[in-house]
Amino acid sequence: MPLAYPVYSFQIAALSAFLKKNGHTVDFLELILDEKITNNDFRSLKAKIESFMPDIIGFSSYELSFSWIQELSDFIKSGSVNIPIIVGGYHATLAPEEVIDYPSIDMICRGEGEYALLELLTQMEKGGTNKDIKNIWFKDGKEVIKNDLRSMIADLNALPFSDRAIYKIEEGNKQYLEVMGSRGCPYECTNCCNSAFKDLYGDRAGYLRFRSPDHIISEIKECLKWHPFSGIVFEDDTFTASLKWLKEFSEKYKQNVKLPFVCNVRPETANLERLGLIKEAGCETISIGVEAGDEYVRGAVLNRRMTNNQIIDAFRNAKKLRLKTKSFNMVGLPHENRRALWKTIFLNFRLAPTAVQTTVYYPFKGTKLGDECYEKGWVDMERKKRLKLLANDSILNLPGLTRFEIRLAKWINSATALRSGNLDIIKGGFKLITSSIMRNNKSKGKS
Repeated sequence: MPLAYPVYSFQIAALSAFLKKNGHTVDFLELILDEKITNNDFRSLKAKIESFMPDIIGFSSYELSFSWIQELSDFIKSGSVNIPIIVGGYHATLAPEEVIDYPSIDMICRGEGEYALLELLTQMEKGGTNKDIKNIWFKDGKEVIKNDLRSMIADLNALPFSDRAIYKIEEGNKQYLEVMGSRGCPYECTNCCNSAFKDLYGDRAGYLRFRSPDHIISEIKECLKWHPFSGIVFEDDTFTASLKWLKEFSEKYKQNVKLPFVCNVRPETANLERLGLIKEAGCETISIGVEAGDEYVRGAVLNRRMTNNQIIDAFRNAKKLRLKTKSFNMVGLPHENRRALWKTIFLNFRLAPTAVQTTVYYPFKGTKLGDECYEKGWVDMERKKRLKLLANDSILNLPGLTRFEIRLAKWINSATALRSGNLDIIKGGFKLITSSIMRNNKSKGKS
């Protein structure tokens, strides 16, 4: 999975654990890339292939990383051994035609990959492939066999714990353990892949699935045996979505784990009862999606139907319970104008979060809002080719905003965290500038 920065990829870790549990051998190469793939990166890939000798190579793809996957696939296919390549992940699921059409890619996997990959490898082990495996599209000469989706995995407890060994976490100085307690999200935001996935599966009621609290706690305890983590980061889209589940989790977590944790919370669920439960269990920080300060943009454009007062109440409730808060925001949204940008800044100033994360909106293909951007011709394709890091620039030519205004609003909005007395934004700014200079100097010295 080529990326611009290191991250624990739950999708890769889940697939690796599942395949290993079912008797297959898995290896992983993490490529952290600058704007261009270097000869050193190609040599690393070649060395991994020669040492592991895989029967099949898989990539997990985001839209921003797809051009890298194309280059790496071409490099693999230029070798003496024709190893089949399969691509899965968000981009393969939401823009399957674009991915499967690339000459060096043989197959794609849409949706959840565990059982589809297991079926594929089992058939390969027996010496052939029937090309009728649900979730997988196959090339068959000039034709593409487009198999249907299989049902989503309902019982997440039946899956093994994520594979941490492939990331060699125990060799680093990692303080926080990242955990996923659920899959899916109950909401329908137009910018998000979750709404598009629900359209694909046609199962909105069963899309959000939780692991049992006992299963999650068992995984945490297992990880603590081999690394002294000081806290937990729950990466679930909406940790407080189910009150019944939350009550059971909070009680068992405070009895069995007793480590501080952070999690994501929707404003609609940030009432005193639910926040009180996670606070009592050990939660220290909650991240809340504000996204836009203009109620029209947030509601009509993003389909996030909460009011400013609901968001203000959510942050007020967190402060009453002495929970730290992080505000998530986007700027450069379709149909946004200068006035709307300032509303986002003013709302965050009023909220005074402990931290503010502001990203520039990116139109992902297959999402409702992303597809609208392409249909209206707002996407600058040349700029898209150059952009590898989601948060830094806009690939849209919007009628009501300039790129300069969007980037300026990003930094002003992030600086609203200073109102809470958090000076980390200043430290982070210096760190970002320094790392950018070092990265540019490093890239000049690479061949």
